[in-house]
Amino acid sequence: MGLFENKKIDLQALWKYSLLLVAFTIPIGGFSNSVSIILLFLFSFVIRLTSPTPFSLKLFVSRINITGFYILLILIGLLYSSNLDVGIKIVQHNLAFLVIPISFALSYNSTFSLEKVLLTFAISISSLLILTHINVLLELFRENDNFSLLISHYLRNNFLKHSVIYMHAPYFGMFSVFTFVIILKSKLINNYLKVIMGSYILFCVFLISAVTSIIVLVITIFVMVIKLFFKQKLINRIKIFAIFLFSVLSFYFVDQIDITNSSNVIMRIDKLIKKSGDSDRIENWESILRLPIKNILFGVGTGDELDEIQKVRNHKGWAWAYRHNANMHNQYLEVLLRNGILGLIIFLLVFINLWKRLKKYNDFRYLSFLLLITISFMSESMLERQWGVVFFVFFSSAFIFAHKDNQNLIR
Repeated sequence: MGLFENKKIDLQALWKYSLLLVAFTIPIGGFSNSVSIILLFLFSFVIRLTSPTPFSLKLFVSRINITGFYILLILIGLLYSSNLDVGIKIVQHNLAFLVIPISFALSYNSTFSLEKVLLTFAISISSLLILTHINVLLELFRENDNFSLLISHYLRNNFLKHSVIYMHAPYFGMFSVFTFVIILKSKLINNYLKVIMGSYILFCVFLISAVTSIIVLVITIFVMVIKLFFKQKLINRIKIFAIFLFSVLSFYFVDQIDITNSSNVIMRIDKLIKKSGDSDRIENWESILRLPIKNILFGVGTGDELDEIQKVRNHKGWAWAYRHNANMHNQYLEVLLRNGILGLIIFLLVFINLWKRLKKYNDFRYLSFLLLITISFMSESMLERQWGVVFFVFFSSAFIFAHKDNQNLIR
């Protein structure tokens, strides 16, 4: 009996390590992240097999994270798709919506440290950012360039192409903002390191120049300041003043820079306001209104999205979306295109369910996660790539699992 218990402890440890592995490989993506998810599922399955409690299908289904039901929309869209080959690939791409929630449901009686899982993700992102800067510095040394180019030239794609793992800017920006919150709220990091790493992450968010990430960052900091203000402690007032001073100095500093790269976030926001350049997405979004009524009601089906939207897109003038055969750059419209109004309503109900949990959880990291996802989905089709899929379903499952039964399992 003692030997069995030791094996059970080892199995629980392996399950916890697999959680950390998934968190660490989310930014890496690809094969390594897929393998880590498979390992998580296998350990969860074995834990369920060795559990002394009888299996209840009804109880098991009730424990599945609601985001897992998103894959049902994709499967339903497959039923009336005329492009099954592409549709099946989309299903395969979104299998994490099935595997990860099931893994957490299978190991429901296990416990883990959410703090460590979040920090593992933050370490992964921070490492990628530091390695990217090392590559940038090496290029500056080779070219004997001025170090001022670190700020004025190495922005967005010029910065990201030096990363050891190339990641699309909106994802890298979103992950960096979440890392910033994780570091600031961590109980395992001392305050001096928080200031250093927090400042560095903010600097990197500017270099990545993803507009949505900047917007979410500003909202997050604003909410943080409000929360500090109402706590009415001297140390909190000092923190508020420090944040305000840092923000003013940052804006002044950025304003003084002679930026040679038009991809910087300031110029991108200016393009967005003027509805020009690569930030002109309104025309892309409006194209969905040209679809036949039946397609708006029921969607075009899984796999037919690009073919059908290309037929009604403007192909004259700038026509950026048409020329690049781009997706909708809006996850809500992506769901509307695939599954129609009914599918969009179901998708929004998933979000409502996640937001309703906020008051019960009272976790600022969860709030920042929801803000990132909700707002990022407005300007990017985040679930069209593995980074977005796993980030969304893994961390939503982790937060729900950590707060299950109103227990504070965050350690």
